[in-house]
Amino acid sequence: MAISRRYKSRVRKAVRVGLPALGLAVLCLAGLSTVGAERYVSSRIVPELEARLGARIDVAGIGAVPGSVTLYGVRLTPRGASGPAFTASRIVARYSVVGLLAGRKVDFLAAEDARILVSRSDAGGVGPLAAMLRRNLERGGGRSGGRSATSTLPEIRLTDGRISVHDHRGLHVEALAEASVSRGGAVRLVASSMRVRGTGAEALTIGEVVASFDLRPRTGTRLDSIRLSAAEPRLIVREVGQELELSRLARLGRELAAEILGDARIDSAERQTAGGAIRVQLHQGSVEAGRGSEHLALQDIHGWIAPDTRRDTLALSLRGLVDDGSPWELEAEIDLGASSGLGRFQIEDLPLEAVRVHLPALPLDAGEGTRLGANVQLRYDGASGRLGLDGRVTADRMAVVSSSIASEPLRDLGLEVSGKGAIWLRTMEVAVSDARVSLNGVPFLVHGDLDRSGGLPRITLDITLPPTPCGTLLRSMPSALVANLGGMTLDGVFGADLHLALDMARPRQTDVRFDVGNACRLVSEGALASIERLRGPFMQHASSAGEPVEFLTGPGSPSWTPYEEISPHLIGAVLTTEDGGFFGHHGFSAESIRQAIIRDLREGRFVVGGSTISMQLVKNVFLTNEKTLARKLQEAVLTWMLEQSMGKEEILELYLNVIEYGPSLYGIRNAAEHFFGVQPADLTPIQAVYIATVLPDPVRRYGTFLRGSVSEAQLERLHRILRLMNARGRLEGPLDEALSQPLVFRGAGSVAERRSLTDGDSALQ
Repeated sequence: MAISRRYKSRVRKAVRVGLPALGLAVLCLAGLSTVGAERYVSSRIVPELEARLGARIDVAGIGAVPGSVTLYGVRLTPRGASGPAFTASRIVARYSVVGLLAGRKVDFLAAEDARILVSRSDAGGVGPLAAMLRRNLERGGGRSGGRSATSTLPEIRLTDGRISVHDHRGLHVEALAEASVSRGGAVRLVASSMRVRGTGAEALTIGEVVASFDLRPRTGTRLDSIRLSAAEPRLIVREVGQELELSRLARLGRELAAEILGDARIDSAERQTAGGAIRVQLHQGSVEAGRGSEHLALQDIHGWIAPDTRRDTLALSLRGLVDDGSPWELEAEIDLGASSGLGRFQIEDLPLEAVRVHLPALPLDAGEGTRLGANVQLRYDGASGRLGLDGRVTADRMAVVSSSIASEPLRDLGLEVSGKGAIWLRTMEVAVSDARVSLNGVPFLVHGDLDRSGGLPRITLDITLPPTPCGTLLRSMPSALVANLGGMTLDGVFGADLHLALDMARPRQTDVRFDVGNACRLVSEGALASIERLRGPFMQHASSAGEPVEFLTGPGSPSWTPYEEISPHLIGAVLTTEDGGFFGHHGFSAESIRQAIIRDLREGRFVVGGSTISMQLVKNVFLTNEKTLARKLQEAVLTWMLEQSMGKEEILELYLNVIEYGPSLYGIRNAAEHFFGVQPADLTPIQAVYIATVLPDPVRRYGTFLRGSVSEAQLERLHRILRLMNARGRLEGPLDEALSQPLVFRGAGSVAERRSLTDGDSALQ
């Protein structure tokens, strides 16, 4: 009877594998000396393992009893490694005759007090231990025919172990470990007290990581589950290495914090091997993370992750839901060696409340039902640290809460930003090109950059508002921004271009230019801001030294002084000190705005606003003194309306009759009589200049009048203004005569006034 080739192969294998193993069993079962068994292990088994693994195995001692062999002081050093990748104080191997005849040299293997070191020494290669395991897995996987590799696996136990992982990028992982492998190929790994540390970062401690694998070839290598629980669920990054590209945040004095709340799970994940890469398929995964009482939960995560250790790359495609049901997608290809990659992120209808804690400190109200969306392409270059962005971000029903913008929240904002930009994460430089910003349907074109490489930032910004219907512009503004414009209607179109070049290290070189194409027409005034009411007597409501003041003014009122009855010296002095281009502009002065920005930057706070006389008048008769963006916007619209409705002399006449000249002292007639006992028409040049100099801060500068005279320094400043008036053709009469005139007050105030008001000498220096 012919014997098949396959049967002969099995016989030869049984003889090759079974006889040496049977010899060891016979030695022990026959009760021979343990010295023989020890010699057999050291001379046959250990060399055979060294040849198969490609590693040197050092054993300090061997002990044998019937049915088991114990190795003491085991050290395994892969070929090419500088030190051992595995050590164990004791390894116990148990065997049986039945197992030996079945091809299993060992039925049960237990390692105690084991140390495993996994390292990557460079960006392109793998550590010695990983290379050794890869060679043996590939060798085992290449066998065809016969029983599977897992059918000859022993049952393996690892107790009291420790794992150390060192990555070439500076990542360090230390953990206590226990592991088991069943004869069927089921693997279970438990890592506890895991500490993960990056370059310069505090360690993240994870209480326990449990991973289960299935090595059976009929199902493919399978990752059943990973479960992480945080023992110390807080990671604070104060200084992170350049590989993570976040070190600048620490230099800004900021502190990043993240917490793992509960568990992060990857359930029913399948690992498929193809072309040397590992592909992890995820189904119904979930992750929950947050800070304090706020958290973000991602549910129903599915997709795949494909790390390739040969190419040192990572590819992934994931999608899922935020805990409120908002869908998201993430695709990326990352070159780990070069720290570069590209990807795409998309999310729809995400509530701001779900991610508020993870965003920068922005003045947004998460309780207003704001919904976010994004579809962004990302490209990162590790060599330059450049993160490129191209896509679209939206925010609906957004609410902004900021006392510097408006006294009331800005509600129901719709924002859409699309275009291209880049952030250099190492230097925190920002560049925006071809960006289109739409706010409540009104489009703006934005181009600019922020450069921090020289220390203090340099900003270049160009904003264009294409010609837009004026009514559309007004209706697009939140009510909190235009509170005093209610009821106003406009037609026509409006467009503008703004250029700003600002170097914080050289504020005097600030360049501000704007070009306005204003073809708006006023159809009807608002109920709260009516120009017509200013053409006759009206009640003016103001505030002086924090106290409310009410007085009657306007043409026809008892204290009103017409323009032609006001001294030309006062007109010239006010134009010189307050608004030199008043008769040449249409309510706005680019140079005044530029100078105001320079001074504010130099002082480090809001000092002046670059207001013209027209803008100051609008602030006095229509608005309050609050320093907000909303007030400046309303001031601009009302200034335009004022300039459209009144002549320049009419505006200046109204201005001089309603502004404050001292505590509860309003109108030029009252001021001239109070300070000098004369009518406005009779003011001398030096008297007119003095009155003009108190206008910026009338309450504080009233102290000079209480003192009864000006100091030498104050008088010199008044003379400088007289010389400037003369140089600009605003002084009537000889300069010498004006300089020779004395400044004599009508009389000082009461003793009580002197005690309640601060002397204003320094304010006039």
